[in-house]
Order: sequence, then structure tokens, then C-alpha cells
Amino acid sequence: MDRITVRGALIAVSTAGAAALVVLVGGIAAGSPVPHTHIPGRSISGASTLHGSRDGLLPGATYRVAAAAAIGPAATAANVGAAAATAPPAHAAITTPNAATQHAAAPAAASAPTQPRDIARQLAATRQWTGPQWVCLDKLWLHESKYETTVRNTRSGAYGIPQALPATKMAAAGADWRVNPTTQITWGLGYVAARYGTPCNAWSHWLRVGSY
Repeated sequence: MDRITVRGALIAVSTAGAAALVVLVGGIAAGSPVPHTHIPGRSISGASTLHGSRDGLLPGATYRVAAAAAIGPAATAANVGAAAATAPPAHAAITTPNAATQHAAAPAAASAPTQPRDIARQLAATRQWTGPQWVCLDKLWLHESKYETTVRNTRSGAYGIPQALPATKMAAAGADWRVNPTTQITWGLGYVAARYGTPCNAWSHWLRVGSY
């Protein structure tokens, strides 16, 4: 038997230790289970947790030990294939429209006019009284009431935006005729249409006699 020098023995031990450390570090970096070297007098089965130097590993570190069936090249390849088969599928990217897109897609709600003059313009347009006819109507009611719903002529008693005389005539358009501009305007448009045909005819009459 050949003799092995003390120096040779130390080199061999150091080389083996370095190789084991490389395998151990490589397994940790790859995120794969670290096979545990068998320790005489101890048995390991299934997946167990080893702690530090008492199990012959690095002090202060915690490792998962691969199951006995998974140790070895063939078994490892099989486990990798099974893991890939059972891995959850990657979630598809979900595109959510931003707030600006949603706002653009939704039609803007048309707001009803609240000012008496705007209400009059809108209701006159339903009778095709736009352009010059609207100008005539606007001048007429600006002179009569300035679109005030509660204005009353102290001499005649004419009342409201269209200066109805008597004021109670506007009740035909609604019970709220005293304060509701829409009710007063609805009645006034009907009055103009029935008596003069168009706002410009009514305005021409007003210019001649000062009333309509």
C-alpha cells in the first residue's frame, strides 16, 4: 500500500470540500432542492427541513431536502417534467381602458336648460322658430318682461314672461303657471302661433301699437 503524505491528504480533503460547497451554492442559486449527503447513523425520508451545522450544512442556513425518490439524474428529470406540467398558466395581459377612454365612449348627457331665455329658445326651436323668428320672439319678450316669471303690469294686470292678460289664461298650460317659466313659455308660444302665426308678425304688431 502506498503511503499518502499528510500534505496530500489535506489537499484531497480541501478539494472535496470545495466541490461540495460549489454544488450546494449552485443548488441554492437555481432554487432547486439541495440533496443531503447521507450521515452515518441517520436516515432521511421524504421532504424534511435541515437546520445549520447539526446536519452537516452551513451554520444558520435552512434547506429543503429532496425526497429520496427525486435524488438522481433520472428522477430529477421526471420531477422537473411533472412540475412543468402542473405549473399554473401565465395570466394573459388584461387591457383596461383608462378613464379618458371610458369618458369618451360614454355619450354625454344633454342637460336641460334652466334659464328662462334658454328654455324659450329651445321650445321655440321645436316650432321651427329659429334664426330671424327667434330674434323677433326674443325682442318681444325682452321688452314685455325681460323673462321675469313674476313680473306684473301694474296698470293692466298682465303677468309673467309672455304678459298674459288675464294672467289666469296660463293655467291652461299648467297649474304652476305663476312661477314655472316652462309653463309660461309654453302658453306664450301657443298664443303667438294662434293669434299672429309667427313671432315676427307679433313683433311687428308690437312695434306699431306697443303691445301684442
